[in-house]
Amino acid sequence: MSSGLRRLYEDLRGINVVVIYPPGEDRDIVVQQLQRIGCRMRTVWPFPSEPPGDADVIFFRVTQESDSKGHWTATDVGAALVALSDYESPTTLKLLLDTNAHGVLTRPFWPCPCRT
Repeated sequence: MSSGLRRLYEDLRGINVVVIYPPGEDRDIVVQQLQRIGCRMRTVWPFPSEPPGDADVIFFRVTQESDSKGHWTATDVGAALVALSDYESPTTLKLLLDTNAHGVLTRPFWPCPCRT
């Protein structure tokens, strides 16, 4: 492994990640992938009214059923926000735009075919 790649892995292992998503298979897939990378992470549910202050990256659920109560945007946090979206309906797209997320992953989430 090159020194640059080794440095990248070391940097990723130092990142604090919070996953805000209800328990279930989808959350498990996202969590397992982050664990493979080696990030320090924790899960939170239900959606907190305040953003986690100790996170470098926050993965969070956005769905049509999401209400605006308790949701915050990228301007409210110092962390990178990655939205986890159910699907691309006009309502969901509007919610995604409102969050100002730095990135979006859409379902279905697929487990890594690699072995650990």
